[in-house]
Amino acid sequence: MGQMVTNSPRNAPPLDWEALIIGLTIGFIIGAALALFKAPVSGRELRQQIRDKVTQTGRQVRERVEADPLADSLEAGKAAARQRQSAAR
Repeated sequence: MGQMVTNSPRNAPPLDWEALIIGLTIGFIIGAALALFKAPVSGRELRQQIRDKVTQTGRQVRERVEADPLADSLEAGKAAARQRQSAAR
């Protein structure tokens, strides 16, 4: 009889992370689209929900992009320095 080869971790091919992530992303997008179109709402309601979600997401992205953490840090540092100067007097 021939030797039985098991698929142990040493014999397993390396995992292709890029392909895994791409496959999961595509599956998520397809699943989300199917869920949206199978939802028990009218086309008008669905389009409004999509518009609202896109608007909300756009607003959140703009808020994060427009936020300037460096300016916020500088302002906090200046406030702390003014407070120490006042306390030292």
